[in-house]
Amino acid sequence: MQWVAFDASLLMADFPTDLKPLFEAWINQFPEKVGRLAQIIDRIRSEFRDAILTNPENTLVSDEIALPESCIRSAETMVFYNLMMEMGLSIKDEAQESMT
Repeated sequence: MQWVAFDASLLMADFPTDLKPLFEAWINQFPEKVGRLAQIIDRIRSEFRDAILTNPENTLVSDEIALPESCIRSAETMVFYNLMMEMGLSIKDEAQESMT
C-alpha cells in the first residue's frame, strides 16, 4: 500500500480551480482564518487514520501526516466540502444531483 503525505501542500496543488480564488478572497477578508485549512486537514486525516485502525489487521505507517493513496481523493473531497461550508458556499444543485 502506498502512503502519501496528506497536508496543505498536497491540497493546494489539487485545489479546484473555481474554489481557489474564492478561498484566497476569504482569507484576505478574514485573515484570522489563515490556519483553518490546516486544521480541517488535520481533523479529516485523523478521522481517516482512526477509521483504518478499526480493522485490527491494518497498521499505520509512522508518518503521522500520511494516508493511503487510495484514500486521498475522498479525504480531499471532505476537506473541500468542509471548507466550502465554513466559507458560506453551497454546492450547486446539479452537483448534488450527480452524487445520487
